[in-house]
Amino acid sequence: MKFYSLSFRILGLAVIITAVIFAFYSLYPNEISTTSVDDNYSTERVLKHIEKISERVHYVGSEGHDYVRDYIMSELQKNGLQPSIQNEFSVNSKWKGATYNQNIIAKIKGVKSQKTMILLSHYDSAPFSSHGASDDAVGVGCILEAVRTIKESGIHYDNDILILITDGEEIGLNGAKAFVENYSDIDNIGTVINFEARGSGGPSFVLLETNGGNKNMVEVLKNANFKFPVANSFLYSVYKKLPNDTDLTMFRELADIDGFNFAFIDDFYDYHCSTDDFDHIDVFSVEHQGQYLMSMLSELGNFNLNNLKSENDLVYFNFPFLNIISYPYYLNIPILLFSIILFLFYVVLLIKKGKIKLKNTLISFSLLLILAAVSFISGKYLWDIILYFHPAYQDILHEFPYNGKSYLIAYLAFLLLIYIIAYFKFKTKFNEHEMIIPFLVTWIIIDVLLWFILPGALFFVLPLIIIELALVISVFFQGKETFKSVLFVISAIPAIFIIAPFLEMFPVGLRFISVYISSIMILLLFGLLIPAFYYINLNRYIVYILVVIVGTFSILAEKKSGFSQEQPFPASINYIYLPESNESYWETYNHHLDSWLQNIMGDSIVKGGVMDLNLKSKFNTSVQFHSKAPGIQIASPEINLLSDTIIGEYREIQLDIVHKRKVNYYELLSTNKIEFKEIRINGKNYYFDDFKGKNNNTIVQYYMTSEKEIPDFYFKIQKDEILDLIIYEGSNNLSENTRLLSFPRPENAMPMPFVANDMIITVNKIKI
Repeated sequence: MKFYSLSFRILGLAVIITAVIFAFYSLYPNEISTTSVDDNYSTERVLKHIEKISERVHYVGSEGHDYVRDYIMSELQKNGLQPSIQNEFSVNSKWKGATYNQNIIAKIKGVKSQKTMILLSHYDSAPFSSHGASDDAVGVGCILEAVRTIKESGIHYDNDILILITDGEEIGLNGAKAFVENYSDIDNIGTVINFEARGSGGPSFVLLETNGGNKNMVEVLKNANFKFPVANSFLYSVYKKLPNDTDLTMFRELADIDGFNFAFIDDFYDYHCSTDDFDHIDVFSVEHQGQYLMSMLSELGNFNLNNLKSENDLVYFNFPFLNIISYPYYLNIPILLFSIILFLFYVVLLIKKGKIKLKNTLISFSLLLILAAVSFISGKYLWDIILYFHPAYQDILHEFPYNGKSYLIAYLAFLLLIYIIAYFKFKTKFNEHEMIIPFLVTWIIIDVLLWFILPGALFFVLPLIIIELALVISVFFQGKETFKSVLFVISAIPAIFIIAPFLEMFPVGLRFISVYISSIMILLLFGLLIPAFYYINLNRYIVYILVVIVGTFSILAEKKSGFSQEQPFPASINYIYLPESNESYWETYNHHLDSWLQNIMGDSIVKGGVMDLNLKSKFNTSVQFHSKAPGIQIASPEINLLSDTIIGEYREIQLDIVHKRKVNYYELLSTNKIEFKEIRINGKNYYFDDFKGKNNNTIVQYYMTSEKEIPDFYFKIQKDEILDLIIYEGSNNLSENTRLLSFPRPENAMPMPFVANDMIITVNKIKI
């Protein structure tokens, strides 16, 4: 086959590489807004708020919490608002959290006062060591700067704007729940714009929360004309199936109020960690959030919020230069049928023109199945392979290490290397049609499945159709290699723009254990690029490039594989005291014990936890080791039985807990199988359906906010049942106790996130 000039082929390859780079580059800003104009929104000003808010940890009940609350109040007052505090106790049975909340509320009156839009974020940080810079000082800072901009510029909107900075989000969305349940004008809320983070950087994603269709909300997004939109109905469909909630979920579930989430999720390893501080913030993520916020204010400020509800859904996705593209769900079937008909026409055309051989096509099918198996299996076990060489990574509960991006790039480049070698070894025997037909069939099958399972993801059929059209056109041009190369390179660009960003989104969003999804997606993307690679015909040089990428990023990954002050090791330690036996123990959630933990725990380390009971954690993490600890005097709580009566078929028990030392936290567990008919905490009804028939199960996590607080619990059970409870009482002051910890945690370590840490815990039993 006679091919065109080398320079033209190099240009084609350069276009493909540039498209891949731009697919990621176009996702979020690369510069920030400054303070050059007083009445313009400025990320520089937002950063000053973030720095102040994240100066210290500020979880519920901490001294830093009060400092942050007062700072936000003063900043709102500076801009002429009259903020108030909503003090309410709330319980959330889904997340098993309970606490008193201090929500901050302020209002900017609209000109017409039709309905109210809420700007929402939360100000509490995650217990017990996070500074909460990204989660959620960024959201709070953006809202404070938006308020300043509105006041400074003299902008007046038709709709009221309610500023709501919630409390208790990290405990179980408690502040948002308290607001929805107790705000007197909740029926007048038209929509909520929520700002969140689940990491310290990366592009911010737009996620809709709606009980109905998304049509009108998507139209709002399109009209907002974001500079860097990252929004698609695939994420919308997946998000609706996942258990992940935000404060906005409370509005949707409890009051049928739809809204918009804006959240960045990259650098997951900082999430809920002590490294979630000002120094680790991605300023471009902050800029991205601000751009979203100001665009949404411009669009919704004068929008009739009664018109947000819809029964219809749109398929939508972002695309460089075109903002957000959308079309109705009812077009899914015609578009899918068109792709199938186009494929059949293409195959018939090839057969008539004698362009394909059945044997070669079947061999190509077999090769695809082999590569799919290799991709899936290697992706499924990649995290296990990494753990084999770096066993300490078991203690990274995020399951995304600091060097995870380097591992990901090296791995995906390695897969591409395999694909290039495997396919183009047969290049002289097979043509581009015989190579790509198996991929087209696979894409069609996947799109049919998506139509049934995740219809919002069916925009993936569009790059398939574009490739099919290019293939059909190419059949009519015998020879014409230059034309075909241009045709296939251009037709490959939409596939790259739409699919490539998901290669990173899945491992970042669903942790490293989901890499197998990316490994299958890169194979499917490669399949659509086969005609372009075929006519570019620089496979040897592509192999060289990929070898360099694999080698470079593998070396980078290993160079960053250790722990340091910048990449601290998550080390957990708690002191457990059993009043019944007057025994004390160390407990750790760590699989790998560094020298600091070994020195603390001594030589008598035993596998598992004391009494095999574990405090509730985000990823159901279990205590791994315990050992005997030195005994110190710890005052146990006073558990008072207030009443125990039998009424009809039921037994009603009420008790309270009076602490005798500084306490931050209680956790109540049932040690026997029991069905609760009713639970009330501080008089609040506490409903849940997942307790029947379980034992050693957490009933509630109660976070203290005042030294005078006395938690009160009411249980209604069958009259012949026994209430057998274990009550953990915890204080976050282990690190301050030099009698127990004679030397501090080293600089290359940090408290392990998602689990109780640095706590002095008493374990108290009560059987009634």
